[in-house]
Amino acid sequence: MKVPKGTTTDWDWGNIAPEDMAGVEVGDLKAPTKPLDMASQKITSLPTPTAGSEPATKDFVESLVQGLDWQQSVLSELDTPPGTPATGDRYLVIATATGD
Repeated sequence: MKVPKGTTTDWDWGNIAPEDMAGVEVGDLKAPTKPLDMASQKITSLPTPTAGSEPATKDFVESLVQGLDWQQSVLSELDTPPGTPATGDRYLVIATATGD
């Protein structure tokens, strides 16, 4: 059974041979109504994402975080600097405005 280009009807996909799908584009098909099982296959040739909802490759993400100097979490928020901070301890000292 040959599937015509531009088909958007529901088909019993289990009875269609791969060669019958020649010329059918993914955009011609209806949106899936259940999870898409990739059977351990990779999605390749993704473009650089330009919107928050677009997928990003591992290489793209790693290029953004390369060279970042990760810091430990802040221990506490203080009004004045600690008297004897230990090396590596991190604090936020919140200054309050005084006067005019």
